[in-house]
Amino acid sequence: ISTSPFLLGNWERETICRQLCKMDYHGAMLTVVRSKCPSHIGAQGIVVMDTKNTFKLLGQDNIVRTIPKDTSVFQIQVDRFQLTMFGKYLCGKPAERTTKKFRKHLVPD
Repeated sequence: ISTSPFLLGNWERETICRQLCKMDYHGAMLTVVRSKCPSHIGAQGIVVMDTKNTFKLLGQDNIVRTIPKDTSVFQIQVDRFQLTMFGKYLCGKPAERTTKKFRKHLVPD
């Protein structure tokens, strides 16, 4: 997960990363910015289902697309900040992610 080097409110970058990994994404607007599957790049929609390994996004064209988490990079808008999230850190059931402990540094490979 990467963010701008600035603070988001009073939160530091590490705190934001931890919170994004534990967040429930149902109802969030996500955009796929990178994926192994070229047809997924640019897909945007509301998360209608968050499973262990996929997000199901409902696009503006009313089509539900299944996007694998581990091979994709997502973007989410929080206030005026664009946050980029690496899907491999979001793998796991939402209920399990909220209690999981993450390593100190969440840096992409």
